[in-house]
Parts: sequence; C-alpha cells; structure tokens
Amino acid sequence: MEEIKKELEAARYEVFCLIITQLQHFDINLVFHYLPNLSYLTLTYGAKHVGMEYERPLFGMKMSDATKFKDCLRTTSSLTYLSLPGNLIDDDLIGILIKGLMLNKTITQ
Repeated sequence: MEEIKKELEAARYEVFCLIITQLQHFDINLVFHYLPNLSYLTLTYGAKHVGMEYERPLFGMKMSDATKFKDCLRTTSSLTYLSLPGNLIDDDLIGILIKGLMLNKTITQ
C-alpha cells in the first residue's frame, strides 16, 4: 500500500485520466485524495487471466466499495467522466452510488 501511495504522490498533479481494469478492493479514497485533478475515471473491480483459480468474490463491486466510492463522488470537484463497466452492479449497489451522484455537480458523462 505504501508503494501505491508513493506512486500516487509522485504523479499527484499530472494525472487527469485513470483507467483501472484489474482493481482488487482497496480504498478508492486514496485515488481521489492523491489525484486532485482526476477528471476521467474508468474503474473495473476484478482480476484477469485467473483460469482455474477463478473465485466469484474477486469480481464486481462490493457494498463496502460502493460506500467508499459514494463518499468520493460527493466530494470530488474535478471528475467529469465516470465509467464502471463489468462491476456486476445490482439494485443495492446502484442505490448506494446514486446517493453520491445526486450531490455531485461535475460528472457530465
């Protein structure tokens, strides 16, 4: 985790677009805290090339992920584009995410 924090700190003001396709359930608050200029985010919780090691819990957004993400959506002042493909988002997760999106004034896409 410290390695990720160092990388994010080093790129703090230079990152405007972030595409994460293999995220494994960590605190998304770190991304929003360390990347204040982030305006484009594509985020997929999952794992690639698991083969016989497939485990259902590795894939999709969890309730805890959605709750943390909701708080980030409420407070971000730079994010204009958000895409959450392949996250197995169901009605319960949508309910949580909508609470953050309702208070967001910057996301247009």
